[in-house]
Amino acid sequence: MDNNPLLCNPDTGLCAIPERGVPASTEAAATASNSREKPIQITYFTDPICSSCWGIEPQLRRLKLEYGAYLHIDYRMGGLLPDWSYNSGGISKPSDVAGHWDEVSHHYDMPIDGDVWLEDPLPSSYPPSIAFKAAQMQVPVVISRSGTTEMAVDVAQRYRVCTIGRALNRRFLCYTHPWRIEFSAEPQTPASPSLESLR
Repeated sequence: MDNNPLLCNPDTGLCAIPERGVPASTEAAATASNSREKPIQITYFTDPICSSCWGIEPQLRRLKLEYGAYLHIDYRMGGLLPDWSYNSGGISKPSDVAGHWDEVSHHYDMPIDGDVWLEDPLPSSYPPSIAFKAAQMQVPVVISRSGTTEMAVDVAQRYRVCTIGRALNRRFLCYTHPWRIEFSAEPQTPASPSLESLR
């Protein structure tokens, strides 16, 4: 299990990528300074494809319900699956993940539906991780050079995030909330600052 970053330990609920260190984050410092009034700080590492993370969701919700006044939970998105060329531990395609999710569903007695990996598989766990962080930080617009998934569009729609994909040169597709962007027929260039404006 230690050499397989795509499979989480269902007994402990821990998911890790042993060969990669956890990068330092400036976001961590900002979060810590905003949450000092709560005596307990929890850093929760999760990922949209982590079956154990979905499995322990009821316990996390209960923890927040019971002790929410005393704790602050800082969510860190893991990014376990860069793309499907990343093959580890026998998982090389969405149907491999589907079977694993079905097994974990029985272990946690949680309705984790592996069929999502057969019907609308993610190309990577990065887009939903980015969508979650954008919603958490209340970012109004997310732009990507690649496309997006139906699930990411649903999340963006729900959290009122304008999602733009396939952005290249002056062309792009706006999937959600186009009212958040302003279109112009002429290319816009930033004005050069004058010496007066810099004083």
